[in-house]
Amino acid sequence: MYKRLLACVLSAVLLGGAANATIVGVGGAGQIFDATGLTAVTNATPGSNTNILGFDEAQGVLVATDLFVDGGFNLNGLLVDSHMIFLNRESGTSLLELSASFSFSGDILGVMTSIDGSLLQASDGILGLAGVTYDNFSNRGFESGDTVNFAGSSLDTFMRVTQPGDWMRVVTVSAVPVPAGAVLLPTALALLGAASRRRRRAA
Repeated sequence: MYKRLLACVLSAVLLGGAANATIVGVGGAGQIFDATGLTAVTNATPGSNTNILGFDEAQGVLVATDLFVDGGFNLNGLLVDSHMIFLNRESGTSLLELSASFSFSGDILGVMTSIDGSLLQASDGILGLAGVTYDNFSNRGFESGDTVNFAGSSLDTFMRVTQPGDWMRVVTVSAVPVPAGAVLLPTALALLGAASRRRRRAA
Protein backbone atom coordinates (compact mmCIF):
# COMPACT_ATOMS: atom_id res chain seq x y z
CA MET A 1 0.00 0.00 0.00
CA TYR A 2 2.79 2.41 0.99
CA LYS A 3 4.68 1.80 -2.27
CA ARG A 4 1.55 2.24 -4.37
CA LEU A 5 0.78 5.54 -2.62
CA LEU A 6 4.34 6.73 -3.16
CA ALA A 7 4.12 5.91 -6.88
CA CYS A 8 0.80 7.75 -7.24
CA VAL A 9 2.09 10.83 -5.42
CA LEU A 10 5.25 11.04 -7.50
CA SER A 11 3.23 10.62 -10.70
CA ALA A 12 0.94 13.46 -9.65
CA VAL A 13 3.93 15.72 -9.00
CA LEU A 14 5.63 14.89 -12.28
CA LEU A 15 2.66 14.67 -14.63
CA GLY A 16 0.66 17.43 -12.98
CA GLY A 17 3.47 19.88 -13.59
CA ALA A 18 3.99 19.01 -17.24
CA ALA A 19 4.10 21.88 -19.74
CA ASN A 20 3.26 21.27 -23.36
CA ALA A 21 5.99 21.80 -25.95
CA THR A 22 4.53 23.79 -28.82
CA ILE A 23 5.82 25.21 -32.08
CA VAL A 24 7.14 28.60 -31.02
CA GLY A 25 8.91 29.83 -34.14
CA VAL A 26 9.27 29.33 -37.88
CA GLY A 27 11.73 30.44 -40.55
CA GLY A 28 12.15 30.22 -44.30
CA ALA A 29 9.02 28.75 -45.88
CA GLY A 30 7.73 27.55 -42.51
CA GLN A 31 4.24 28.49 -41.39
CA ILE A 32 2.07 27.47 -38.42
CA PHE A 33 -1.16 25.82 -39.61
CA ASP A 34 -4.39 26.48 -37.71
CA ALA A 35 -5.74 22.97 -37.09
CA THR A 36 -8.92 24.23 -35.39
CA GLY A 37 -11.85 22.29 -36.80
CA LEU A 38 -9.62 19.74 -38.54
CA THR A 39 -11.42 16.39 -38.71
CA ALA A 40 -9.14 14.38 -41.00
CA VAL A 41 -5.54 14.30 -42.17
CA THR A 42 -5.53 13.04 -45.75
CA ASN A 43 -3.57 13.43 -48.95
CA ALA A 44 -5.82 16.44 -49.65
CA THR A 45 -5.09 18.31 -46.39
CA PRO A 46 -5.33 21.26 -46.76
CA GLY A 47 -5.39 21.00 -50.55
CA SER A 48 -2.38 22.63 -52.17
CA ASN A 49 -0.11 24.88 -50.14
CA THR A 50 3.01 26.88 -50.94
CA ASN A 51 4.54 26.75 -47.46
CA ILE A 52 5.76 23.95 -45.21
CA LEU A 53 3.08 23.85 -42.53
CA GLY A 54 3.24 22.72 -38.92
CA PHE A 55 0.67 22.19 -36.19
CA ASP A 56 0.69 20.81 -32.66
CA GLU A 57 -0.89 17.41 -32.07
CA ALA A 58 -1.37 15.47 -28.81
CA GLN A 59 0.28 17.08 -25.79
CA GLY A 60 1.51 15.63 -22.50
CA VAL A 61 1.26 11.98 -23.59
CA LEU A 62 2.83 9.34 -21.36
CA VAL A 63 3.77 6.66 -23.90
CA ALA A 64 2.85 3.27 -22.44
CA THR A 65 3.82 1.00 -25.33
CA ASP A 66 6.74 0.46 -27.70
CA LEU A 67 6.74 3.37 -30.14
CA PHE A 68 9.71 4.22 -32.32
CA VAL A 69 11.08 7.23 -34.17
CA ASP A 70 13.56 7.19 -37.07
CA GLY A 71 16.72 5.39 -36.01
CA GLY A 72 14.90 3.03 -33.66
CA PHE A 73 14.76 5.11 -30.46
CA ASN A 74 11.90 3.83 -28.28
CA LEU A 75 9.55 6.41 -26.72
CA ASN A 76 8.05 3.88 -24.27
CA GLY A 77 7.82 5.36 -20.76
CA LEU A 78 8.46 8.97 -21.84
CA LEU A 79 6.21 12.00 -21.45
CA VAL A 80 6.03 13.63 -24.88
CA ASP A 81 4.30 16.16 -27.12
CA SER A 82 3.68 15.68 -30.84
CA HIS A 83 3.70 17.98 -33.87
CA MET A 84 2.96 17.44 -37.56
CA ILE A 85 4.96 19.16 -40.30
CA PHE A 86 3.98 18.78 -43.95
CA LEU A 87 3.95 20.13 -47.49
CA ASN A 88 1.05 18.99 -49.62
CA ARG A 89 0.26 19.44 -53.33
CA GLU A 90 -2.73 18.69 -55.50
CA SER A 91 -2.42 16.26 -58.39
CA GLY A 92 -1.10 17.82 -61.58
CA THR A 93 0.73 20.69 -59.85
CA SER A 94 4.35 21.51 -60.62
CA LEU A 95 7.35 20.47 -58.55
CA LEU A 96 7.86 22.59 -55.44
CA GLU A 97 11.11 22.70 -53.47
CA LEU A 98 11.09 24.50 -50.12
CA SER A 99 13.25 24.85 -47.01
CA ALA A 100 11.92 25.73 -43.59
CA SER A 101 12.93 25.82 -39.95
CA PHE A 102 10.81 25.20 -36.87
CA SER A 103 11.59 25.73 -33.21
CA PHE A 104 9.78 24.18 -30.26
CA SER A 105 9.43 24.94 -26.57
CA GLY A 106 10.85 21.49 -25.76
CA ASP A 107 13.82 19.48 -27.02
CA ILE A 108 13.27 17.15 -29.96
CA LEU A 109 13.43 13.40 -29.20
CA GLY A 110 13.06 12.29 -32.79
CA VAL A 111 11.07 12.39 -36.02
CA MET A 112 8.98 9.91 -37.99
CA THR A 113 9.48 10.15 -41.76
CA SER A 114 9.24 6.58 -43.15
CA ILE A 115 8.12 6.72 -46.79
CA ASP A 116 5.56 3.93 -46.30
CA GLY A 117 4.07 5.82 -43.36
CA SER A 118 4.54 2.88 -40.99
CA LEU A 119 5.99 4.92 -38.12
CA LEU A 120 3.37 7.61 -38.63
CA GLN A 121 0.57 5.06 -38.74
CA ALA A 122 1.80 3.30 -35.60
CA SER A 123 1.72 6.58 -33.69
CA ASP A 124 -1.45 8.19 -35.11
CA GLY A 125 -3.73 6.81 -32.40
CA ILE A 126 -1.33 7.80 -29.61
CA LEU A 127 0.16 11.10 -30.76
CA GLY A 128 -2.40 12.38 -33.27
CA LEU A 129 -4.96 15.08 -32.53
CA ALA A 130 -7.98 13.81 -30.61
CA GLY A 131 -11.03 13.40 -32.82
CA VAL A 132 -9.00 13.58 -36.04
CA THR A 133 -8.89 10.66 -38.50
CA TYR A 134 -5.47 9.99 -40.04
CA ASP A 135 -5.32 8.35 -43.47
CA ASN A 136 -2.21 6.29 -44.17
CA PHE A 137 -2.07 7.15 -47.86
CA SER A 138 0.64 5.94 -50.23
CA ASN A 139 4.11 7.54 -49.87
CA ARG A 140 2.98 9.49 -46.83
CA GLY A 141 6.49 10.06 -45.49
CA PHE A 142 9.71 11.38 -47.03
CA GLU A 143 11.09 10.32 -50.38
CA SER A 144 14.58 10.59 -51.83
CA GLY A 145 15.74 14.19 -51.78
CA ASP A 146 13.74 15.18 -48.70
CA THR A 147 15.88 15.95 -45.65
CA VAL A 148 15.50 16.83 -41.98
CA ASN A 149 18.10 17.82 -39.40
CA PHE A 150 17.50 18.73 -35.78
CA ALA A 151 19.39 19.58 -32.62
CA GLY A 152 18.00 20.64 -29.27
CA SER A 153 14.67 22.35 -29.92
CA SER A 154 15.37 23.42 -33.52
CA LEU A 155 14.64 21.60 -36.78
CA ASP A 156 15.50 22.31 -40.43
CA THR A 157 13.85 20.52 -43.32
CA PHE A 158 13.94 20.51 -47.10
CA MET A 159 10.96 19.09 -48.99
CA ARG A 160 10.70 18.33 -52.69
CA VAL A 161 7.07 17.76 -53.58
CA THR A 162 4.77 17.16 -56.52
CA GLN A 163 2.15 14.65 -55.39
CA PRO A 164 1.69 13.11 -52.85
CA GLY A 165 2.93 15.50 -50.17
CA ASP A 166 5.61 15.01 -47.54
CA TRP A 167 4.56 14.41 -43.93
CA MET A 168 6.66 14.20 -40.78
CA ARG A 169 5.80 13.80 -37.09
CA VAL A 170 8.12 15.55 -34.63
CA VAL A 171 8.19 14.28 -31.03
CA THR A 172 9.40 16.61 -28.29
CA VAL A 173 9.98 16.31 -24.55
CA SER A 174 7.19 17.60 -22.31
CA ALA A 175 9.03 19.92 -19.94
CA VAL A 176 8.35 19.69 -16.18
CA PRO A 177 8.93 23.19 -14.81
CA VAL A 178 10.11 23.40 -11.20
CA PRO A 179 7.46 25.93 -10.05
CA ALA A 180 4.58 23.75 -11.24
CA GLY A 181 6.00 20.65 -9.59
CA ALA A 182 6.78 22.58 -6.43
CA VAL A 183 3.13 23.59 -6.01
CA LEU A 184 2.23 19.92 -5.63
CA LEU A 185 5.23 18.93 -3.54
CA PRO A 186 3.86 19.99 -0.07
CA THR A 187 0.72 17.92 -0.69
CA ALA A 188 2.84 14.97 -1.74
CA LEU A 189 4.98 15.18 1.41
CA ALA A 190 1.91 15.50 3.65
CA LEU A 191 0.37 12.39 2.14
CA LEU A 192 3.59 10.44 2.57
CA GLY A 193 3.89 11.59 6.21
CA ALA A 194 0.33 10.54 6.98
CA ALA A 195 0.89 7.15 5.41
CA SER A 196 4.06 6.67 7.44
CA ARG A 197 2.31 7.59 10.72
CA ARG A 198 -0.56 5.18 10.04
CA ARG A 199 1.95 2.46 9.30
CA ARG A 200 3.77 3.01 12.61
CA ARG A 201 0.50 2.95 14.62
CA ALA A 202 -0.53 -0.29 12.97
CA ALA A 203 2.77 -1.95 13.87
